[in-house]
Amino acid sequence: MSEKKRISISKPVSQYISSLSRSTANTDAEESNVSWSKHINRMLIDYISLLEEHTASVLKKIDPEVVQALKIITKSHSESLFLYKYGQDIHKFIFSIYFDEFGLNDMDATIKHVLIEDFTKLSLTKIESLALISYLQREQCTQ
Repeated sequence: MSEKKRISISKPVSQYISSLSRSTANTDAEESNVSWSKHINRMLIDYISLLEEHTASVLKKIDPEVVQALKIITKSHSESLFLYKYGQDIHKFIFSIYFDEFGLNDMDATIKHVLIEDFTKLSLTKIESLALISYLQREQCTQ
């Protein structure tokens, strides 16, 4: 029986796959493919459930005005949200999208206030930041 491993989302998928043991001497290629598919599916399910679990706690932690401001900022930058990397500074990431969208001169006073006064003071863990980005991605896809 194979040993179950905890999946780390801080590793790229290719790194995770290469770290798994590859003892396929007693199995044919089809069984091996099924085994790899199960590993990848399990990893994706763990990833999605982890994000869902943390999304609820992040949304409780963040003021609704901040969430609304983030939705406005990222409205036309849905592709940029997919460039976020686990562990990246979420404040710098969101500010770069903000400056791309509005520039320095056209800063909306309300959004600017929410970003500077509320968002920058938020302390989010890496997984909470990823959950927030994931939430914003889903929101952009449903609009």
